[in-house]
Amino acid sequence: MYAPYISEELRLRVLSLLHVGVSVETIMQRHNESVEKQGGPCNRDDLLTHRYVRRQERSIRRSTYELDEDDVVSISLWVESHQNNVFFYEDVSDSDPLVLGIQTEWQLQQMIQFGNCRLVAYHSEFGSNKLKYPVQTLVVFNSENKAIPVAWIITPRFASRDIHRWMRALYNRVRAKDPTWKLAGFVVDEPSADILAIREVFHCSILICFWRVRHAWHKNLMKRCSEMETRAEIAKKLGQAVNKVCKGPGSASALEDFTEDAAEFMDYFKAIWYPKLGTWARALETLPLASQETCAAMEFYHKQLKLRLLNEKDPSVYERADWLVNKLGNKVHSYFWLDEYSRKADFARYSKDEWLNGPTAWRKSLMIPDSHVNIEGQCAKVIGLKDQDKAHLVLNPGSEYAICDCGWSKMGNLCEHVFKAIKFCRDKGSVTPSMSMFQYSKALIKILHCSPFDSLVRDHAASLAVWVQMQLNGQIGPEKDQETANLSPDNATSSQVENLGRNAAQVVIPDADMEVDSSMDDTLDTAKNLRSSDDESKNSDAVEQNASVYVGLENTSNSGA
Repeated sequence: MYAPYISEELRLRVLSLLHVGVSVETIMQRHNESVEKQGGPCNRDDLLTHRYVRRQERSIRRSTYELDEDDVVSISLWVESHQNNVFFYEDVSDSDPLVLGIQTEWQLQQMIQFGNCRLVAYHSEFGSNKLKYPVQTLVVFNSENKAIPVAWIITPRFASRDIHRWMRALYNRVRAKDPTWKLAGFVVDEPSADILAIREVFHCSILICFWRVRHAWHKNLMKRCSEMETRAEIAKKLGQAVNKVCKGPGSASALEDFTEDAAEFMDYFKAIWYPKLGTWARALETLPLASQETCAAMEFYHKQLKLRLLNEKDPSVYERADWLVNKLGNKVHSYFWLDEYSRKADFARYSKDEWLNGPTAWRKSLMIPDSHVNIEGQCAKVIGLKDQDKAHLVLNPGSEYAICDCGWSKMGNLCEHVFKAIKFCRDKGSVTPSMSMFQYSKALIKILHCSPFDSLVRDHAASLAVWVQMQLNGQIGPEKDQETANLSPDNATSSQVENLGRNAAQVVIPDADMEVDSSMDDTLDTAKNLRSSDDESKNSDAVEQNASVYVGLENTSNSGA
């Protein structure tokens, strides 16, 4: 019996399972068990046959990435046969390098679903030390705030900053599918990214994510400093220097001064980071900082991509673009598709390192009860979820520059023990709110200080801020606050707005771990532009549209809180 016209979802499931090594027999066995549980076939997908799956397996086994000895020719042949998965292609010429943008239909759907009125993040230059063509990724955040790759861009390192053309092509593709699609914010992880081009294409606010720098510093601290106390002291000074630059007015000198007392770290920092300090300092001063939850999601995606892509026994393949395109479009894509598959556990016996999945470190920290945290002076002991008999030591508790003795932290990542210590200390009021909260408060204060003829702007922004606080109370606050979650910004009472104004310098949003990203410059620019407009209704709409980026990652946090 043949199963023509099976759904796209089942076709993707079969191909994904085959690409990651699941046998034909296992696929059919699990499928037949599912059909039997529901009492027999009831739709076309239930008619899946062993013959169809075997034919797909044979096709995958016989396929090859090397379509021609010439890498450039091989890529062009791949593009011709995969037009539906290519949103931008520019062949090598005397004046232009290779640029190839890959997005499957599934990735397009994920971008529409999880990117509309939410965040898209830019993961730049992955594999620059191994791959001939580094991989750039655009990711969205699902309901659990895990990063899902929705587009891969392959181009030489020297051409990675020329992003306007492929971004415009991608934006047009998404809008052709859904004309109402619009971003709330775009997160970059590299200060040299073309901010003006991103704003021009996506018409949204830009945030900067510091995860890549903090990860590199943390990893090298672990590598170059043997004493944990020394690591903690240097990390603490690094954090203070970064916060000083973010709060402003600051300069790159704040990042230079601390190294005078860190001899073991000095050579690395001078060689790698001194040339970049000025660029990063300007970015931190002018762009709002993405939240720690965003950092955790980006770190987790980076680890997943590394395990799934850079695992070849023959390193010579890293020099070929056709291998890279084939691996991303087939095997790597399959792993990420299966991450979203609800019955992935049915194939657990095929699990290996590349199957790495689960909640991010930030999400794991929410599962750790307060009773598992014990603060002792300048350190904290946090009992994790896996081993209830072991307490991990966290130095500099309350800071994202904390040092933990767990394995995930030793690789340079932010672990759940550090996140839990941050939340615990903020709940107790022993540390200041995050930098994202500071920037949010600062932007709100400036809005509240608008001159009298801007009272519409000020009042609307204040009402919206009250509404955001009510929404957070409804999601993570006490039960008595949940009834306020259904209120709209227009329903905020005058007393609530006045109270917010009186306490603008100390804006409080429950549970400081629920990060709020801001876009101060865009909102203030909008407020200035509105002064010259007489159409109050248009003013109100514009302010609400731009004030929405105050909540930044809140668009994703609310859905998973």
